[in-house]
Amino acid sequence: MIEEYLINRNLILSDNTIPIKNRISIYIQQNIFCKEKLSISAISYYFNISPNYFSSFFKEKFEVNYKTYVNMYLIKMIKKKLKNKDIKLKEIAQEFGFTDTSHLAKFLKKNNVN
Repeated sequence: MIEEYLINRNLILSDNTIPIKNRISIYIQQNIFCKEKLSISAISYYFNISPNYFSSFFKEKFEVNYKTYVNMYLIKMIKKKLKNKDIKLKEIAQEFGFTDTSHLAKFLKKNNVN
């Protein structure tokens, strides 16, 4: 069941009949835990878009800049994790690639998350 889901999800990313906005959104969701794959150079290479053009292309499609979009999705995922009382803040920080809990707290404060 999981293998089928992963295969279907990967097919969506390579299916040019699916709007690029949807494919980029899925790519971000798939790679939210891997900051290297979310760099503009990595995502623009994956979708064959010039890194110099990617930011304006993204803003045109999503009506928000790339970093803001990724941060909004990251915050959404972190909030979901924070609702689970069995998961420690340290575990959440590690899972999302923060050095420690203080960096996670700074990120949340900077983005006005209570």
